[in-house]
Amino acid sequence: MDKSTEIATLALVEARVNNDKKSFGLAYVFLFVLGWFGIHRFYIGPYWYGVIQFILGICGLSLVLVGWAKDATTWLQIGGTMYSINSIMLLVDLFLIPGQIKKHTAQLRERYSSELASSHPA
Repeated sequence: MDKSTEIATLALVEARVNNDKKSFGLAYVFLFVLGWFGIHRFYIGPYWYGVIQFILGICGLSLVLVGWAKDATTWLQIGGTMYSINSIMLLVDLFLIPGQIKKHTAQLRERYSSELASSHPA
């Protein structure tokens, strides 16, 4: 492969990566606005982590509201515990998001490079 073809291939890979990569800003907006429901994890992955946060968020909120409405301390404690666990998960996610997005971008770059290499053999 000559130098100009290699440069064109790299430019094409980078263009595709830039089109498909995840946004740091959007991930953090999801975290701060809808993080209690794991929406940021549905965006950046892993999705099962988002499902756990969604269940904790919905159940925790429901139990807190039921406990508050019926003056039931047990429900408030269970819901509060679920919300506390979810809060810890969100705090951890605050620091994990950059690494997850960089990992996703590297995977995209590798996939697109291998696709182009297999479609244009030397």
